[in-house]
This record gives sequence, C-alpha cells and structure tokens, in this order.
Amino acid sequence: MHPSWHARTHPDRPALTMAASGTTPSFAQELIAYCRARLSPIKCPRSIDFEREIPRHETGKLYKRLLRDRYWAGRASRIV
Repeated sequence: MHPSWHARTHPDRPALTMAASGTTPSFAQELIAYCRARLSPIKCPRSIDFEREIPRHETGKLYKRLLRDRYWAGRASRIV
C-alpha cells in the first residue's frame, strides 16, 4: 500500500482505552509496539489516549459520539 494513500484515508486519530491505576506514558508506547508486532500496519494505532472514564448510555452501551466529537472539532465535515 502506498504511504500517501494511507495518510489520506486514515487520519491521525488515536485509539482510546480506559486508564488503569499506575498507567505511565511509556505504557502507550509499549501497547503500540505490541500491536505492531502482531497486527497489520493499517490496523495499528498511531497514538493512544487514556480516559479515566468512558461515557455510557443509560443502557450501558458506549457513547462513542461523545468520544469522537473532541477529535472532529474544528473540521467542516466528519467525512474523511
């Protein structure tokens, strides 16, 4: 796959995960290295953001829109 195609179709959005107690910034790099060793390059996150709490609906499902809104702020469209 051509690198410029990958950059155009997959913007730099991080993977999100809940932070466990004692999580350090180097842990994010360890997770990325783990993914690179086991996954295809297109599936590996470029960065990882840790959240203290992930928002949920009253039914318990993840409220993904609230997580995405912060990364799409300031863009004219949510289409890549």
